[in-house]
Amino acid sequence: MNKILKKVMAVFLIVLTVGFLGKINVYASNRDKPQKVELNEAYLIEDLIGEDYYSSYYYLEVNVPTDGRIRIKIQGDVDEFSDDYRNAMKIAENPVENLWDSSEFFETDFVLENVETLTSKWVTVKEGTLYLVYPKNLARTGTRTKAIVEYQKNNQDYYGETEDNDTFDTANVIQAGKVYEGNYSKDYDKDIYKFQVTSASLVEINSYNTKIGYVLYEEDENGNVRKIKQKESQKSRVRLPRGNYYITVYGVEDDEYSFGINITPESANQFEQEWNNYSKEANHKELNTWYTGNLNDADDVDYYHFKIPQKSIVTLEVKVLRQSGDFLKVVLYDAKLKELQSFYSDGVNPYTKGENLTVNAGEYYVRVEADYYGDKELERDYQVRLSQQIKPVKLNKTKASLKTGASLKLKLSEASGKIQWMSSKPSIAAVSANGTVKAKKIGTAVITANYQGKTYSCQVNVKSQFTKGTWYAYSNGGFYFKIKKVSGRKIWITSRMPKRTLSKVKATISTNGKKATVSVWCRKNKKHSLVINKIANGVKVQEKSSCQEKLLSASEREKKKTITQKFYTEEYWQSNY
Repeated sequence: MNKILKKVMAVFLIVLTVGFLGKINVYASNRDKPQKVELNEAYLIEDLIGEDYYSSYYYLEVNVPTDGRIRIKIQGDVDEFSDDYRNAMKIAENPVENLWDSSEFFETDFVLENVETLTSKWVTVKEGTLYLVYPKNLARTGTRTKAIVEYQKNNQDYYGETEDNDTFDTANVIQAGKVYEGNYSKDYDKDIYKFQVTSASLVEINSYNTKIGYVLYEEDENGNVRKIKQKESQKSRVRLPRGNYYITVYGVEDDEYSFGINITPESANQFEQEWNNYSKEANHKELNTWYTGNLNDADDVDYYHFKIPQKSIVTLEVKVLRQSGDFLKVVLYDAKLKELQSFYSDGVNPYTKGENLTVNAGEYYVRVEADYYGDKELERDYQVRLSQQIKPVKLNKTKASLKTGASLKLKLSEASGKIQWMSSKPSIAAVSANGTVKAKKIGTAVITANYQGKTYSCQVNVKSQFTKGTWYAYSNGGFYFKIKKVSGRKIWITSRMPKRTLSKVKATISTNGKKATVSVWCRKNKKHSLVINKIANGVKVQEKSSCQEKLLSASEREKKKTITQKFYTEEYWQSNY
């Protein structure tokens, strides 16, 4: 029992030496005149015994040359030492008189590494003097167990926190790619770190030995900070824009921690760019391109902005990690933020898409958020794309045939916006601003529509108003008038008239296509001049003749020099007489 007690006392004495840097022989115990010791040397516990047997505690003094950390290591037969013995030693920045005020001391919890080694946790210290207080009766053990007060210099032996870093103004500046070690050496200790992001990036916050808690803050141009994320985990990731940021680390599972950040710059051509929580902050993205993003926390929302230049079919698509358990809600809005479509990610299969939508040219927004009934936090990446299928723009006619005076409406299907219409020969076929073609005279013209840098053409062939057919004049002996052939500005007629039958007589059509003329000789220097006009349901033939007998008259001696006769279709006669 005495042997165990001596071992216990030796352990506490070693803890006492945490505040010291050297080997000493104590002859007096005095808070006002503490004994000085050295760092990084091994001491026999029996050499750390004071002779003042009436004092309950003993004070030792150690000088720290520069910012770093210290811990106490005891080597020997220490496996039987109780927790009370291990943690009896106290370290303070001043020779504290009130030994029960825990706020005055650093925390020096010991851990039994193996049966021969007992080690306290690291304590981050500043350059200057520290004091070790330990119960003297625990030091008088007579054991051969050794104690070592270990010291490491910051940024040389390790990378870690530098006290005091309890405020934003005194925060430790850290760099990406390094591992920083820290600890909570006192009650209510707070460790704050600062880092810079030079361009939009993915920032990974990793803890390497235990789960930590942290609060992430953003600093504005005035030096004010706002909280943007809080998390307790070993690994966390967040997308951040360019700026200055702070991390406040707090313990979750242990008082010691090691952590670091990785910063990966990301291009707007492939990735989400924070902050894009509102439509006015939306990322401007291209159609038919996958973009990678993530939701930084439960309140994060990602907006994307797209411009659709013409009427199209669009499909909203999303990919998430297979069977991640995370659900996304994806919404498509028009320019006025009117919802057009929304759906949820599958949660089992990685790929989900909405229904195809036909939309007009304009501006559109896509919103990605956590499903209310899902994880509410999707640090893992998702991918989103707004696909566009353009219906081909086509002219409703590429060739057309019109009679003079007739009209045709040309249209560009799937086109929205300004269209410029032009005619190669407006005197033959003119076109209006809305694509209406008016046939003016016989000939050929090309109508073109210019739309978004492309040209669409229609060849218009303007013909006369005459067509092949047979018309009758029942009211005047049942005679007939027949057009047997039409070609360009020529027609070939065959007719049976009161005084004469004509066979394959060629007539010339006027340029406006409305009338045709032909002359038929009756005797030397005398002729019948016929003017043929196309009318509804037939033709009208007008004869001017200097001959004694007229072609259109049954009279032997027709005195009128001008005679007119109308010929109609058989159907017309049957329905009207």
